[in-house]
Amino acid sequence: MVQQFGNTNDREAGLDALGTPEALRDWFAYWTTWSDGSLPTRDEHERALVVREGIRSMAAPGVIEAPVEFEEMIRGLDLRVVVSDGAFHLQGNDRLSRALAPLVGGVRSAMDGGRWERPKVCSRDQCQWLYYEPSRDAPSRSCATETCASRERAARAGLRRETHPGPRPAPAGSPVTDR
Repeated sequence: MVQQFGNTNDREAGLDALGTPEALRDWFAYWTTWSDGSLPTRDEHERALVVREGIRSMAAPGVIEAPVEFEEMIRGLDLRVVVSDGAFHLQGNDRLSRALAPLVGGVRSAMDGGRWERPKVCSRDQCQWLYYEPSRDAPSRSCATETCASRERAARAGLRRETHPGPRPAPAGSPVTDR
């Protein structure tokens, strides 16, 4: 759910699936909870978008601290810890906090469990897609979408051509064939 929330802003296509209060209400009603069905206020809408972008920015390479605006937003949520089904859960006391509680709780759980290194943000500025990196050994720098993966491969190939122009010599001891 955290990944779906982070990817509601498609920067490359210029589409924000949470761009309106109606869209935010519908997303929360589907994925988490939006208790009364009424539209979020302008303030609730803006605060939810700050949380979304904060989650994305925390998954970016090399980020150690949360953005200040995100930290302040999280502190401003009316959340409390409850025990349910033998586990700790975050619960909100107002409708925005209730809607964001499972998302904030998911991030907290991943951080506490040492799994927060796995969510990544695509390194392409135009994309910034939030994705889960399954490999610990050979992490990628771009998401797995066909567009970004293809562009990353093409960029690496272009870099190799720039740094090593012309044909490469055959490795020592390998048979050379004439064409």
